[in-house]
Amino acid sequence: MENLFVFVGPTKTGTTWLYEYARNHKQLSVSTKEKEIEFFNKFYDRGLDWYKDYFEAGPNTCDFSPTYFASDLAPLRLNNCFPHAKIIITLRNPTDRAISQYKHYFRYGIERKKYGRNVFGSNTMYTNNSFYSRHIKNWQNYFKEEQILFLPIELLHENEDLYLSKLCHFLKIEKLNFNDVSGKKINKSGFARNQFLGSLATSLRKKLRKTPFSPIVDFGKSLGLKRMLYSGGQDKLIITEEDINELNELFKTEIKYLGEIVKPDNIYSKYYLDKQG
Repeated sequence: MENLFVFVGPTKTGTTWLYEYARNHKQLSVSTKEKEIEFFNKFYDRGLDWYKDYFEAGPNTCDFSPTYFASDLAPLRLNNCFPHAKIIITLRNPTDRAISQYKHYFRYGIERKKYGRNVFGSNTMYTNNSFYSRHIKNWQNYFKEEQILFLPIELLHENEDLYLSKLCHFLKIEKLNFNDVSGKKINKSGFARNQFLGSLATSLRKKLRKTPFSPIVDFGKSLGLKRMLYSGGQDKLIITEEDINELNELFKTEIKYLGEIVKPDNIYSKYYLDKQG
């Protein structure tokens, strides 16, 4: 691995979009088996040969594993193995990110509670990844400033060309437009027809992906099982203004922190500092 680029932004911050971009970029190589390898936090004991087997030979290798972000061990282990790796941390307004993760888990049947007030106040699974200051500082302990790039999804939505320019300049690769590379849009999943079956299928898929039986998942997908399981259901989530206001208050210092780490003279700051009123 001549150059290792590790995308560690938490879930629901645009990593799937970036994965599709990297997967089709001629100068980048991604996992040949699945998007999220999770080696440095969950499967480190399997050894570097197991990790490297996920990639094809190439000068620029990309690892997309959002679960690295909040892991205490992932930065340390990554630094021990690849001290010169480049780290890409994707960002998103912390309230929007937490709500998006909640919706995502509900879509796939992982979450079954439909009232936001019964989730955000008692389940740190959705709020933990939005406490950026806790986790980013851990990454900064092991990697130099010039090795870390912050990319807010808000910039992607507003100015895709600038977003890609910053990414490709950081990685030192040719900038190509997303449509020229991928030729398709990333579509949202529907809601599971049956949450119990959706949850069961999701759990089974994740387990199979890390075993020699991984091709079974691809075969099931080719038969249309994913579309059948995760579409046709209804969006029954109830998220109130009160839920949103409570999350905004919870993440008040985080929003300020995001504006500071991307520097006030940087275009990114307007997505966070301006929200302080």
